[in-house]
Amino acid sequence: MLAQRPIGIILDDLIKDIDFEKKVLEKLKECCKFSTYAFRVVFYHDVVPPKEIKAFIKRNTESLFNIHVDITKQYNTRVFFLIRSYYKSINNYRYMYVGNILDGLNQYITLMQYIKQKENGRRIY
Repeated sequence: MLAQRPIGIILDDLIKDIDFEKKVLEKLKECCKFSTYAFRVVFYHDVVPPKEIKAFIKRNTESLFNIHVDITKQYNTRVFFLIRSYYKSINNYRYMYVGNILDGLNQYITLMQYIKQKENGRRIY
């Protein structure tokens, strides 16, 4: 099984639409199966007010229950896979996807499947 490989998501990009939030959180549940430890997601934010963060947590408590969540303004928390809607130079990630969060999560899943096969010693073509 794979070691902990946390995902970083920009909260500013996520909380624009409640339906989009639900889709992303469902996809995060799918990503959980690739972690042997508690699955971790770091939500970075730049300008989200504390009231909106509290509302986000309250709205999604059930979905966030099995996911270890960090919400921070500090970009110094290192993640394995960072998803952003635009490019910004930060050095706290191993891989970065620039674009839509759902597409980024699909890329994370593809990457994790590749790593899992590689760790199991299978040949990959």
